[in-house]
Amino acid sequence: MVPSPAWQWGWVGFDVVLAVSLLTLSYRWRATLADVVATAVTCDALVTVVQAIAFDVPRRRGPLDLVVVAVAISAPTIAATLLWNARVHHGTDDSNSRSG
Repeated sequence: MVPSPAWQWGWVGFDVVLAVSLLTLSYRWRATLADVVATAVTCDALVTVVQAIAFDVPRRRGPLDLVVVAVAISAPTIAATLLWNARVHHGTDDSNSRSG
């Protein structure tokens, strides 16, 4: 079962907005944007776990499929953890900027 083109393009759009947001944060830290990005990535990680449990694991064809599922779950989970840690590190001050 393949997701519809609209669903696939929705995820492409999410990834593009996420990439632009992360790039924006790399140039100038904004606590509000960091909260939105960290929340979105956390939700992505949760959706990925649900998808893996409900769809991917029951349809696995071999051990390599489980490795792919583990990587798919790990990537957004690690990203969310890093984003929340960065958020704590930078604090609530929107004027913080990267010194360089």
